[in-house]
Order: sequence, then structure tokens, then C-alpha cells
Amino acid sequence: MGCTKLKDSFAGPFVNKALHGENLVEVELSEELSNKHLTFPVSLIKPYKSSDAEKFPMRNKVPQVIPPIESSGIKRINKVLKERKLRTNKVWEYLVRYSDPTCEDEWLAERDIPEATKLLRALCTLEITILQRNILL
Repeated sequence: MGCTKLKDSFAGPFVNKALHGENLVEVELSEELSNKHLTFPVSLIKPYKSSDAEKFPMRNKVPQVIPPIESSGIKRINKVLKERKLRTNKVWEYLVRYSDPTCEDEWLAERDIPEATKLLRALCTLEITILQRNILL
């Protein structure tokens, strides 16, 4: 549910499709609100007021930020960081780090990792060296 303080008080603006009597308004909702009712009581509807440039001359419009598109859909795995076993399927998953720094680390099953044997062997040798260092200390 989350914190209600941070939620928007109102959503919209929406186009009014029809007026049903004096108390109900039917609106066109966006796709994210498609599971809501299309009709609302008039008491909940507020008129849309666009920002007036004459009243607020110093107000700047926020430029629209377009997220960068990945150049290729192929992600190259740099190394395997950790392993875990899922109880439900009894399947081993591995936390992989990609070569591209914009990609986040991700848990993958062994069958989904290309060159899995080479990467998992590197993980095992890393774990062995860590254990040996701990024993020597």
C-alpha cells in the first residue's frame, strides 16, 4: 500500500466523455487506471487549470528526459559473484555481473548462463583462495 502522504491527491487530466444526470461524470481513463470505474461523482471532479506563464514568468518547464536505449540486446557476463540454492525447485542460481556498467547484477540459473563452466570454475577458485587466506590468518 505504501505511504499515503507521498501519493498524488488527484490524477489526470482526463477527457469527459458524458454527463449522467447532474451528479455523475464519465471520463476516459489512461491504461494504467483501466481497472477503475469510468464514472465519478461530480463532487470528486476538479476543473483543469493550465499553468499561466503571465502569472508565473520564472517557472521553467522541466525538460523531458529520455532514457538511453541499450545498443545491443546481448549482455556479456563478466563474472559470477555468488551462488544460492532455491528451496522450491532445488535449483542453483548464480549472481552474475555484466561487463556493461549500466546493467544491474542479476540472479540466473546455470542453464541461462553462456559459458557457465568457465565462469563457475572461476567462482570456485576464488572461494578456495578466500578460504585459504582465512585459514592462514
